[in-house]
Amino acid sequence: MNLVLIGFTSCGKSAVGKVIAHRLNYQFLDLDLEIIQLDKHKRSCREIFIQDGEDAFRKLEAQALQNCSSLTKTVLSTGGGTPLCIANHSLLNTIGKIVWINASAKTLFDRMKIKKGLPAFLQNNPTVEYLQEILNQRTPIYKQLANSCINTDLLTIEEVADKILAEFNFIS
Repeated sequence: MNLVLIGFTSCGKSAVGKVIAHRLNYQFLDLDLEIIQLDKHKRSCREIFIQDGEDAFRKLEAQALQNCSSLTKTVLSTGGGTPLCIANHSLLNTIGKIVWINASAKTLFDRMKIKKGLPAFLQNNPTVEYLQEILNQRTPIYKQLANSCINTDLLTIEEVADKILAEFNFIS
């Protein structure tokens, strides 16, 4: 069984995914890195999004996701916007069990500032309140797709991994 991790940017998908993959001796794939490999200029996802626009980025994302559809023993960390495209829903469900890694807007905002900087979509309004608006739009989509939801606000990466492994009866 594969695991697919969805959730907002900076919620911890990649960090948790790497821990789970290591414990299960699974392959870990970050969809963002797969997108970069498909880009002829090998630009970052942020650069593709800013330079080519969201539509072009989403096309590469859909292609990268399609390339992951036949994988086995894999933990896949998706981009925060991957579930926004309805066409991706059936692929995500085909790939594996979907876990929504959730966090509050304040937690996400703080993590973004510390780790990678604010994403392009927050550049014009870099506030927790605006992030909460976007999170409110995405939450129903994440909730609809997920087989499970884990909130990371008060948990370590290891604790989140423990909860996911226990929920799906994996032995780590």
